[in-house]
Amino acid sequence: MLGAGQNIDLRQSINDKLSKSADPLGLYSRYGMEAPYSYGDVAQQAIGATDLYAPIAAGEAIEAAKKGEWKKSGLSALGALPIIGALKASHGSPHAFTKFDFSKIGTGEGAQAYGHGGYFAQGFDSPVAQRYAQALVDREKMNEINQKLSANGREIAKAFGKPNVDELNKEAELLYQQREDLLDDPGHLYNVELKWPDPAREAADPLGEHHLLDWDAPLSGQHNSVLSALENEIGYPEGYLSTRNDRVGRKMWETFVNRRGSPEDAALRLKEIGIPGIRYLDQGSRAAGTGSRNYVMFDDALANIVSRNGVSLSDLLRR
Repeated sequence: MLGAGQNIDLRQSINDKLSKSADPLGLYSRYGMEAPYSYGDVAQQAIGATDLYAPIAAGEAIEAAKKGEWKKSGLSALGALPIIGALKASHGSPHAFTKFDFSKIGTGEGAQAYGHGGYFAQGFDSPVAQRYAQALVDREKMNEINQKLSANGREIAKAFGKPNVDELNKEAELLYQQREDLLDDPGHLYNVELKWPDPAREAADPLGEHHLLDWDAPLSGQHNSVLSALENEIGYPEGYLSTRNDRVGRKMWETFVNRRGSPEDAALRLKEIGIPGIRYLDQGSRAAGTGSRNYVMFDDALANIVSRNGVSLSDLLRR
């Protein structure tokens, strides 16, 4: 393991070797940093992980990062440090809960435009997730209030000129206030760790973006584990998809939907062959073709709530 002095020396070695430049590989997105950053800045973010692993050669790590070898191998942005810790994400919802349940997908709001699953924004406290928390309304509660208002209106019509009309009018005012309160509800922001349910697997091969089908990238830019799973499923020769620059991940998703008959069954099959979800550029990043991403996860067992509205899960469960 690296001692404190060696850690400092490694940090200095990396920074000495690297010049300040825009980040051409988009490595900052993995570490939640804002572009543009140099390889050195990425190294500063990853350097804390070196205490957990055997010493590495700074020069080799730098060269691997420049060549993009970390992308193919599933290693970190430095190309030599394994990706440490669970994938951090956030989720906005009008509902308060302590565990995700993807069986309810399709019963609320959301177009499921990028695959069938639970939707998450990259990083904790994501502005994207915050907007969803504030914008979405509890549809079930809203329908209940609207049904009561309709029934109340019919009763008021029948009671016109009768003594109970005032009571019915007060009931209507209360229902209208409940509807306004529901529309003004700020919703709930969840910070979530995405990781394999099996601790041994998570320790050996932490769940990361490289395990997900990249909606926007050509097939030649997908991780090897994703390509292998797709080739085995469809029957392509090994290495064939890595040559396909003309098809992006979205097309492969559409292929699975057509083959399986529905988005739900397509997601189930991708999960079964070892692809746990999809990643795609969020609305603010699509025009540039790089930046922050959203995730669609096919299995609710992968989504572990860390906090809701800033309150830890352990405190929520004690309430």
